[in-house]
Amino acid sequence: MNNQKIDLIIMSYENEFEIFYSNINQAARSFYYHQEIQRQVHEDGLKHEKMPNGCFQHSKMFQSIQTNSQFWTGYNNSSIVFFVITLGRIFDNNKNSHRIEELVDEAKKSGLFTKKMLRERKMKGSDNAHEWIDCYMMDAQELSCADFKEIIEYATETRSKWESVKGLRNKIFAHQDIIDEAEKSAIYEKSKYSIFEEIIERLLTLECIFFNAFNNGKAPDFNYKNSMIKNAVVKDVQSLLERLSS
Repeated sequence: MNNQKIDLIIMSYENEFEIFYSNINQAARSFYYHQEIQRQVHEDGLKHEKMPNGCFQHSKMFQSIQTNSQFWTGYNNSSIVFFVITLGRIFDNNKNSHRIEELVDEAKKSGLFTKKMLRERKMKGSDNAHEWIDCYMMDAQELSCADFKEIIEYATETRSKWESVKGLRNKIFAHQDIIDEAEKSAIYEKSKYSIFEEIIERLLTLECIFFNAFNNGKAPDFNYKNSMIKNAVVKDVQSLLERLSS
């Protein structure tokens, strides 16, 4: 295979990965910001509630939110819609869309996840690769057929979790189907935050699996939880609320 064809294959895979990366990162940030703002305000209120002669409403964070209640109500509502709609892109049933199966298929057929291809990428990307590449490759692994089978099963399981909550997107947020209040209530009842959080965590795990396999020759770790976005959001929200309530 000539270098030009390899470059085109890499470009095609990286494009698919970047779209997946962008979608899951946007969905995760929106979800965690939504959750974290409410959590920190609530915890600050409880802290004031436990003080002598204190009450929940004495929390300056709570007061700040209440002072700008219309903004925060709008933000809360829009953040829910955004992360649900964005997750829907990842699980689109349209075979012509950039859905999760497209990423897996692109990776599997690319032939890029072999030790030979990893070595070539490392050699091309470093002027002194000849000094360390042999030692580096001793620990490198490639994605086998068995690995891809596990990845496909993991992606399928993740989609099945989405299937249980997709009504919120398909019938209420994206299309607003004509449905009675009983059906609408049932959809909201099934659409639990814990399910969305698990879906996001699993997608972030898949992101890490592909990133580490492509760039570092690492074997898939389905137990790894990528908490970088969540940790960053916790710090962002803490800083924001402290400034607003100072």
